[in-house]
Amino acid sequence: MPAKYVYMDYEREACGYPAELAARPRTPAAAVAPASNSSNNYYGGGGSSSSSSSSNITGSNDCHGMEGEGLDGKPIPQARRPSEGNSGDEKEKGEDKKGKQPMLSIRQRWAMRAKDDDDERAARAARTMRAILPLVDNPNCEEKLRPRPVGDEAMFEDPELILSRTVDGRIVEVRCGGAKRKMFGRMQIRRRSQGLNPYTGEPSQRSHLERYPTQDEMQLPGQGGSGGGGGGGGSGEGEGAWRPPRITMTPKTAGAEEGEEEEEEEEEYDSERTLVGTESEDEYESDSDEEDEEEAEEVEVDSPLYRLWFTKHFSNDASALVAAALRASTYTNPSLALSPSQKTVILRDDDSSSQHAVALLSGGGSGHEPSFAGFVGRGFLSAAVAGSVFASPSAEQVFRALKVLGAKQPDRGILVVIMNYTGDILHFGMAVEKARAEGIKVEQLVVGDDVGVGRKRGGRIGRRGLAGTVLVQKIAAAAAAQGASLEDVRRIASQVADNTATVGASLAHVHVPGREIVPDELGQDIEIGMGIHNEEGFGRVKTDLSGLVSTMLKQLLDQSDSDRAYINVAPSDKIVVMVNNLGGISVLEQGAITTEVVEQLATTYKLTPTRLLSGTYMTSLNGMGFSITILKVADKSFVSLLDAPADAAGWSPPVRPENWQRGIDTSKSSDIQDAPSSEADDASSAPSNLTIDSQLATSKLTAGLNSLIAAEAQITKYDTLVGDGDCGLCLKTGAEAVLSHIQSSSSSDAIRLVRSIAHVVENSMDGTSGALYAIFMNALASGLQQSTASSGKQEVTPKIWAEGLKAALTSLAKYTPAQPGDRTVVDALAPFVETLASTLSLQSAVDAARKGCESTKGMEASLGRSVYVSVEGWNSCPDPGAYGLVKFLEGLLQ
Repeated sequence: MPAKYVYMDYEREACGYPAELAARPRTPAAAVAPASNSSNNYYGGGGSSSSSSSSNITGSNDCHGMEGEGLDGKPIPQARRPSEGNSGDEKEKGEDKKGKQPMLSIRQRWAMRAKDDDDERAARAARTMRAILPLVDNPNCEEKLRPRPVGDEAMFEDPELILSRTVDGRIVEVRCGGAKRKMFGRMQIRRRSQGLNPYTGEPSQRSHLERYPTQDEMQLPGQGGSGGGGGGGGSGEGEGAWRPPRITMTPKTAGAEEGEEEEEEEEEYDSERTLVGTESEDEYESDSDEEDEEEAEEVEVDSPLYRLWFTKHFSNDASALVAAALRASTYTNPSLALSPSQKTVILRDDDSSSQHAVALLSGGGSGHEPSFAGFVGRGFLSAAVAGSVFASPSAEQVFRALKVLGAKQPDRGILVVIMNYTGDILHFGMAVEKARAEGIKVEQLVVGDDVGVGRKRGGRIGRRGLAGTVLVQKIAAAAAAQGASLEDVRRIASQVADNTATVGASLAHVHVPGREIVPDELGQDIEIGMGIHNEEGFGRVKTDLSGLVSTMLKQLLDQSDSDRAYINVAPSDKIVVMVNNLGGISVLEQGAITTEVVEQLATTYKLTPTRLLSGTYMTSLNGMGFSITILKVADKSFVSLLDAPADAAGWSPPVRPENWQRGIDTSKSSDIQDAPSSEADDASSAPSNLTIDSQLATSKLTAGLNSLIAAEAQITKYDTLVGDGDCGLCLKTGAEAVLSHIQSSSSSDAIRLVRSIAHVVENSMDGTSGALYAIFMNALASGLQQSTASSGKQEVTPKIWAEGLKAALTSLAKYTPAQPGDRTVVDALAPFVETLASTLSLQSAVDAARKGCESTKGMEASLGRSVYVSVEGWNSCPDPGAYGLVKFLEGLLQ
């Protein structure tokens, strides 16, 4: 059974197809009748061009001679159409002469020779697949391919092309000329997202960026009517000749003059090539010496074509982005200086406090901010060297930084603390050796704290460096600031590193500015152990936050897991916990994650953090994930050194050290007890003299509330057009809460009834509507109280209701500037109150409210979110809040 590859659905989606196209139901193999007694040659050979029973796909009854329709009803672009007067036999011979075969065949597109590197070859293969996808997705074409059941799959085969599908239509393999052509698998996709060669894992040597054609760009020039049999429609190599367009993205260089054009290397295509090889090897053989040439069109990186294919960022120029971010470090901390050419941030020479202490140098690829430039400052790093995004800085950059620090501290020495990544070790190590050769006193420490890489998988390479590196650097820097020698600083740093463990989890892969969109295979899965450079984790789970944190803590603390038990923590041990945001988690969600971590540590492992850090310390660009770091306090000096002050923009200790003397109270015994509710106050207060028929009031209110609840869909529709779409649900939620309240507890005290309804509205209705109605109902209760007789019971009358409502409307005006004519609920509320006060007729008041609501159609909004919508929105519907009030009032009349 062929291996399954995932790149095909991604290419199809990026091409501009509807997202649901990938999931379009396909006819299973058993349901597709094989074509009997007919030719099935994909290229038109071997069959009569005029036979009606022929399955020649270039005939008038197939997808090459007619357009199919996609899910959106638009024509699916044709992948190829034959030239005029070109017979099937001629095409089968592979002739490539002008006027006979003006187009590249599908096999030729697969066999385009790549002269750059394997990454470029894979890009061309993907571009070729882009060209044949419209053909594959054409339902007319599907009937012409001869199915061959293979296990759970339906195979579509011919001498030149095999497309393998699962029964649900997912393309899983493409073969060409009988040989397998491997597309991108999961590993290749991840490597490409990191700017690496997808096959070797080495840095890509591409000098340009590519964008593949959109669906519109795949329309054939001169696309038109179909001919019968093997001919029709084509026009030679001019307008009719088409091959998958190639557009290269060439960023403007600093020295390029306006209008200057760079020359692109010409690409060569052999007229007939056969693809040979296996899944792990790709070679191309040329059967002809005739070659075509293709010119590339240059497009600036800020053009719409560029943005169409690449991830969306405020800046897509990664190099400029790194330079600007480093410059920002000096703006936020004036004690720092920047070397733009070397991308190094260093503490200024005029900072005398650091001249007699061991210097700390760190760095690595950019994209992990605030690590490490954000940690340069007094009491922390002395300098940080940055590489490109996810790429190590060069040895020359590091060496120059060491020379500057060595000149400032010739006697005290320098400690280089880096993360365990091959590029960092090689480049920093080379610089360290060069510095030592020049007499600079320097030591190096490599930190690996990731438990996502176990001992078996890590092998001799060891664990990857993650957010625990920041704790190592902070404690070592504090020791250096207190006067420790280079040897002692390195010993302390090494001890901290040995007692640190980190594990991360992510919802999705990160987006690298200026790089192509890559398919995210995670879906609803969460990847545990994902690295900070999009590296693959050790497992995927579908779980909630509680289950995820439980799994991560087990990886950190389970002593029975010999592969990952790097630190041994007992309940009596003190620990420091860091919950690190990988860059894309909201502060709100970060807080929920932190709470879950602390509470599970207390309940499951009987551990309470001595210090808790929660924030953004080491990111992975916009990574939708977090990491948990646990530092075992093997030496009591760890805590005091961690608490030591540091003047670095990226380091923000949560509280002063003395505040930790209280400790973390996971028992919640110190929580403040809730004060008595206003509802309880109402129940204990003296009854009023104003009475009401409780049965009649319940009946009227029930009818009004049900009318409002039934109108929720229409209110939501209106608010979607002119607001944020939440008005209907907000009113419905409040109405349901009030309805439940009056049906469970009725009162003959009018003021108590109004106050209780106001209390329910306060606690059930969110947003502006909830606040307005709560203020109005509380003011109504106050107005009714003023109308109550000084002694003796008094039944509420329409006049008392009118006076109370008028007083409530006056009070509401103190808290909102809304007046009739502003397109708000007041446009219906004010006419209702005023008409009721003048006529004492509920029917007349409701009619006035309805008229006021209708007047808001076409009215220009001056308050609320409606002010941001277009005039068309105002003209199409009334104000949603006013409409909801009218529906409630109309229900009262029932």
